Amino acid sequence: NDVDVIRGFLLLGDAYYEQKNYEAAETTMNQLASRKLTPELGWRREYLIANSQLAGGRADAALKRITNLVQLATAASNAVFHANSLMFQGAILETRKPSDAIQVYEAITAIKGIPAVQSRQAVLKVAALNVEQNRLTNAIQRLRSFLVQYQQAPDLGLVRLTLGELHLKQFHALADK
Repeated sequence: NDVDVIRGFLLLGDAYYEQKNYEAAETTMNQLASRKLTPELGWRREYLIANSQLAGGRADAALKRITNLVQLATAASNAVFHANSLMFQGAILETRKPSDAIQVYEAITAIKGIPAVQSRQAVLKVAALNVEQNRLTNAIQRLRSFLVQYQQAPDLGLVRLTLGELHLKQFHALADK
């Protein structure tokens, strides 16, 4: 069965990746380039290639794969894949273009059908990047709006704790003036 062969290649690529043999992982995934892959398997292939490129020090090449990842996630009608693709893009952009990373993370929070934990991770990234850019008020407002939007979601403790820490930081900044 062709699907089993493809999954075998994906497992082999994962094994190479875990062994930090990024070139072999990418080469293995490139062997699947001529095969007809389902959107899900295509996404997994592209994601592994992008991760291998990033881990191998080729962030620019990995960043270029994001468009393919998003298209495949859309074709697979998989909101989690879509969010993971954008999370990957945001992670690359954090040190290069923090403002662009914030926009990417904000886009994740707008994806319908993703688990609340993915939205929470994205909003915490938005807050952290805003703090790094000395935009404390923006970070606080974003966390507050998230708490209003997801009042019933489980595991909001970290968001509340982060919000409290930011309020404390804001208080100290005002007290120092």
